[in-house]
Amino acid sequence: MGNNDIISLQTFKNFESVFKKNFTSLVTFAMTIVDSQEIAEDIVQEVFIKIWENKKNTTFHKTLKGYLFISVKNSCLNHLKREKRKLNKEKELTPKAFDLYDTDIIESSERNRLIFEAIEKLSTKGKIVLKLICFGNLKYKEVAEELDISVDTVKYHYTHSLKKLRELLTKEQFIFFIQFIRIN
Repeated sequence: MGNNDIISLQTFKNFESVFKKNFTSLVTFAMTIVDSQEIAEDIVQEVFIKIWENKKNTTFHKTLKGYLFISVKNSCLNHLKREKRKLNKEKELTPKAFDLYDTDIIESSERNRLIFEAIEKLSTKGKIVLKLICFGNLKYKEVAEELDISVDTVKYHYTHSLKKLRELLTKEQFIFFIQFIRIN
């Protein structure tokens, strides 16, 4: 993609191409937040539906992938907020109704929240590079082209971001994050 490319999703062919190219990585990313493939798929599909419904008012200047990831992240966080409210209401109604499974869901969601909070504490470039590599499944060269920086600069930001995350996260959280990267 060149520096002056404008992406328009007004035709179904363009929209379908963007959907097919990004769906899997967006679902994988969403799963790190919501811990459910089914919910993650639903969220990603809803994001694409909203984009399609607003296609006449939407054009992207080199930022489509970033927009998609931010939209999915926000939708996931909204989903978790709704689930938390729902759990709190259930807890008020039936305090003994929570079993170990519910506790595991809450703990894993909390772990993911802490990981994403740590990522948000990274430098701006480091955060962008890390997200494009880890969640966008881009290679160093692709990130360099996307951000118009050298491959060595991408490697530098990626390496320093991982070092910073190692400092900010517990050992278990960092291992989980590394395992996620390897799965991707």
